[in-house]
Amino acid sequence: MQWVLRAEYHGWMGANSVTRKTSVEIDDRLIAEARRVLRTSSIKDTIHGALREVVQKEARREEIRALTTMDCLDLADERVMAKAWRR
Repeated sequence: MQWVLRAEYHGWMGANSVTRKTSVEIDDRLIAEARRVLRTSSIKDTIHGALREVVQKEARREEIRALTTMDCLDLADERVMAKAWRR
């Protein structure tokens, strides 16, 4: 089935939201399963929820990468760590 969707982008695109009307073919069974998982009631909410999940998942990956590589952390700086353990 073909659906006409109005996609709104909030937050990740900056202060000015961008709205775009698009036409896309989506598998009805996939939408139904995504609705169940996301607990949404409309196709628009389902698609927005799925897109948010993807963006948030990538943000979590970036955070994990930063933590596992110790990027932006001062844990190797002896002066910083000496202060961290003072009472």
